[in-house]
Amino acid sequence: MNKATRCDWVLVAPGVYPGSVVIRTPDLHLRGLDRNRVVIDGRHRKRVNGIAVRTGDVWVENLTVRNFDRTTPNAEHGGNEVWWYEAHGWHGNYLTVYDTGLLGGYGLFAERAEGGEWDHVYATGFDDSGLYIGACRDCEATVSHALAERNPVGYAGTNSGGHLVLEDSLFRNNAVGLSLNSSESDPPPPQLGTCAANTNRSATPTITSTALSRCTLIRGNRIVANNNLSVPANTSSERPGWGIGIVLLGAYGDLVTKNVLADNRTVGVLGLEFPGGAGRGGRRFTSNSPATASSGTPSPDPESASRSRAASSAPSGRRTTASRRTATRARCPPTCGRSAAPRQGHRIHPRPRASGSSLWSRSSTANSCPDAPTASPSRRRNRRCRTRARERRATRSVRADGMSSLRSLSATEPVAPQPRRRTSEHGPQSRLSIASGWRDRVRAQP
Repeated sequence: MNKATRCDWVLVAPGVYPGSVVIRTPDLHLRGLDRNRVVIDGRHRKRVNGIAVRTGDVWVENLTVRNFDRTTPNAEHGGNEVWWYEAHGWHGNYLTVYDTGLLGGYGLFAERAEGGEWDHVYATGFDDSGLYIGACRDCEATVSHALAERNPVGYAGTNSGGHLVLEDSLFRNNAVGLSLNSSESDPPPPQLGTCAANTNRSATPTITSTALSRCTLIRGNRIVANNNLSVPANTSSERPGWGIGIVLLGAYGDLVTKNVLADNRTVGVLGLEFPGGAGRGGRRFTSNSPATASSGTPSPDPESASRSRAASSAPSGRRTTASRRTATRARCPPTCGRSAAPRQGHRIHPRPRASGSSLWSRSSTANSCPDAPTASPSRRRNRRCRTRARERRATRSVRADGMSSLRSLSATEPVAPQPRRRTSEHGPQSRLSIASGWRDRVRAQP
């Protein structure tokens, strides 16, 4: 790569190539001749990246990068399989990235980069996220036909907004499917999805109306079964929680539309404020299936919602996971009672719930919200019992009528049909009602 000049094509033959690659030549194409057999192998070396792109207009295509690690789960350097940094014009197509250990950081990582795309990519086995785009006010980027699985977060976007589209992709078997968030960790905040995001300079912009132009779109994706607790993790990736399809932490102005969200045990779409980051506002959810989007519902503080074991305290060689059951204290929803003042004693249990049930599970009736919109378990049980009793009575009456008709038929055989006269707009007609086990209606000629 050091001998490549501008506008060169570097074609890589099948084989396993140990070591990392740094690209500083712009307008370069790096393409493998076989996606599965051209492998850039880190062999779990620490504090290094696989392919680091430090210039613009570089294409990396049709190859596999694996097993480049961090020194610790929370380390800031190394562990990225393919990393575009401060690049204008970046492209990653037909790429496979994975890590078989516990210290792989990001799969595909674009930081402070604009004007790029990922298409037909696969990422799995990382302790932060499989795909990450961050620190770009107007990213001008597209992620399509991606598959991210077995990561703490399938796709993460910190302070990335403006013209950004995630579409036609599959996020499954992660702890969280997608996360869009505002944070001071990868400035400048916030994550703002409006078309004019590039002109914003406030960390907490004010959005006064939902009638605005949105250019950060999450559309046409399948976000399913993101309940995996056995993935590698670190402190930041544990913060969103688990069992969530899409989480929006202090995000503004995004449009989530025409996605399929299924089997995410905690919640389909969760929008909440992020203490220490930015606020919330202007999000919109349309035509998602099933319609489980919940925005603006108070949620536990992210610090208290972190999983029980932090990755920084995990011993070497040990998988960093969350506890099987996480219960955190939180406030009542604002719809409960007359004020949104905090009430003590509420617990959220991340477990499967029936469709349409409330997210809030309370540990005691003494501290329950008095005006909760959902019926109590006893009322629901009584309603079901009354419904079943009515059904049984109706069934008995129908059976009784049928038996009496059969008895009358057997006593007087044969039975001539008794016509019943009625008048219609076409003149008088006869309808014959014949009971012979089945009731057939025969229209007679007048």
